[in-house]
Amino acid sequence: MSLPSGANLREHWASRATRAKQHRDTGTRIAASYEWGGGQIIIECHRVGKRLLDDDNLAYAFKCLRDGLADGLGLTNDNDARLKWTYTQATGKEPCVIINFREAP
Repeated sequence: MSLPSGANLREHWASRATRAKQHRDTGTRIAASYEWGGGQIIIECHRVGKRLLDDDNLAYAFKCLRDGLADGLGLTNDNDARLKWTYTQATGKEPCVIINFREAP
C-alpha cells in the first residue's frame, strides 16, 4: 500500500475520495483482526516511501487509515483518550505501511 500525503497532491476529487475509501477500509480490516481489551493502546504507524514527508504531512497521510483503524476497534472517534498514535517513516524502494498495536504500560 502506498501512502502519499494528500495535502500536496493535485488530483480530481473523485480520485481522492476513492483513495480515502480504500485507506479507511484497509484500516478497518486491520483493526478488526486485533483483539482489543478496551484498555489504553499505542498504535504505531510506520510508512515506507520513496521520499520522506515532513511531520505534518506524515500525520495527514495517515488520516483516512487512522479513521478506519478507529472504526475497526469499534470507536466513533479516532481521538479517543485510550488511543495513543505514533508515526514513523523510512525510505525504501517498495512503498508499504506497517501498523503495530501495543498495550500501554
